[in-house]
Amino acid sequence: MILAHAPESSAAAREFVRKAAVDWIIDFDDPLTVVGELVGNAVVHTRGESIVVRAYELPAWYVVEVWDYSSRMPERRTPDLGWESGRGLVVVAELAGDWGVRRLPAGGKAVFARWAR
Repeated sequence: MILAHAPESSAAAREFVRKAAVDWIIDFDDPLTVVGELVGNAVVHTRGESIVVRAYELPAWYVVEVWDYSSRMPERRTPDLGWESGRGLVVVAELAGDWGVRRLPAGGKAVFARWAR
């Protein structure tokens, strides 16, 4: 799914994952929360390019990916309780079985989260 670079894209991404992953046998709220965080991060930390969201199954994993076209890699920080933001990747790491980032051949990156099947 291709999304606009806009705050409301997090809700659209959650709805896309809800439909794409209807048969996944995991705590369904976790992928929805994670994709919302990843799209939110892409909106906040990249410029006005489109964002791509993918949800798919592999033999051992359920996967959610968010692509953006920024070369800036995400940084997981230890959040300060006084911060209004900075907790997104902490939430992703807590809810996903595994997560990471890979560079895309055409530029940019894909941040993924996955859950064991």
